[in-house]
Amino acid sequence: MLACAAIYAAWERHGQHARFFPVVDLLSRYRATFDEENRSETPEQVDAQLRRVGLLVLDDWGKHAATAWADERLFAAFDMRYREGLPWFERVLERDP
Repeated sequence: MLACAAIYAAWERHGQHARFFPVVDLLSRYRATFDEENRSETPEQVDAQLRRVGLLVLDDWGKHAATAWADERLFAAFDMRYREGLPWFERVLERDP
């Protein structure tokens, strides 16, 4: 619900489009780019989509498999937006023990 409120506020107050991704789905999109014969987009195209949107909303942070690759990929996405002064919103969930 909070993520929906952030998306609505981005549009209503600032006229900015927002994009909502569960973290697991975003990582799946990146993984799908590895299959060069069947992929529908490249990692650079995914990055470009993340760069174009006014507000990036990532949901269920902490529910993805914590691997070095996943951490690196997510850091790169955040760092790209940070360096370009673009906002993001994340909903963090505690990992199950």
